[in-house]
Amino acid sequence: MIAPYKLHRHGYQMLHCFMMSFLKKMAEMVEQGKPFQEKVFHPDFLPIALAHKTKIYKRCERIYHAYAAMNEHDRKVLADRVSKSMDVEAVCKGNVMPVHKKEVPQPLFELVKKTFEDLYKDILRGREASAFVKNYGHIRKHFEEFFTKNNSSTLCPFCGVSPVNTEEMMEYDHYLPKSIYPLYAVNLKNLVPTCKVCNQTYKKAKDVIKGASGRIFYPFDQTLTGVDIVFHMSHPVLELCQWTVDLKSREGLSQELESWKWIYGIEKRYVSQAKDNSSKVWGIFMETVHYARLENPELTLDQIKSVFQITIRAMQHSDYNMLLKPTFDALCQESHLLQALRESQEYTKV
Repeated sequence: MIAPYKLHRHGYQMLHCFMMSFLKKMAEMVEQGKPFQEKVFHPDFLPIALAHKTKIYKRCERIYHAYAAMNEHDRKVLADRVSKSMDVEAVCKGNVMPVHKKEVPQPLFELVKKTFEDLYKDILRGREASAFVKNYGHIRKHFEEFFTKNNSSTLCPFCGVSPVNTEEMMEYDHYLPKSIYPLYAVNLKNLVPTCKVCNQTYKKAKDVIKGASGRIFYPFDQTLTGVDIVFHMSHPVLELCQWTVDLKSREGLSQELESWKWIYGIEKRYVSQAKDNSSKVWGIFMETVHYARLENPELTLDQIKSVFQITIRAMQHSDYNMLLKPTFDALCQESHLLQALRESQEYTKV
């Protein structure tokens, strides 16, 4: 992950809290042999559940009965797993495993999945006249406030090359996919803005835990400082070379790094960008040299190069500029371009 987001808390997180409270109370009441009744809901949640009788109240009632139909041992195992696995950060760091659909009886899983997906789609996003939204605010407001808090993040922090659309909420991605891990569908820590390429082309509904190394970057981990990117050229002549890339987590998080590369197709995308941008980057540098020499003929090529490297590093928050500096560095170190420029300038002096 290129850079972490800053977590922004919002009233809508209460929907997740209310549903976790319901599941905990449900487990207690079922073990006590009690029938489904309204006190299974938090007092502040009950009016909302009743206002959305089909999507919340009736669905929760069906979940209650499906859970009660399980044998006692399986109920206790499942309840314990749920209570211990709701911390998204702990899941990302591999400290706990999220409840997987294979651990839940199929009818119960499908019911929970449909319930939580509708909570996100219809209740949280307010597609219905949402009693919850009236009391706790709309997710659109959170989205706006989120980007105010993360005002330096114009590029997608998951790839560093494509912009996040801050004008609409279509790319509000479920980091742990709700189709596999529905209990996280309305968890604020599991909803992260991302670019369309990351979300729709690469990540999609991948099982980011079981399909990768079991450890993934936590999007709100403020200790993350980024990834070092080094490009290599197979041949010093630009037209003949194949590009490759070495990536290294600055915190030494090798498992997280491998998961990140797999989830978002990072290596393939980075190599493609280096190949596409190499001529553009060198052309900009040539223009820089030309105009710098017009301003000050005494400037050396190395001095201009150093300033140019600083400049393109500062440009990294613009579209596609995260990869400009490592691309330029590879061109300087592994191609004939810089040497050819030196020789041409020496020839001009003579």
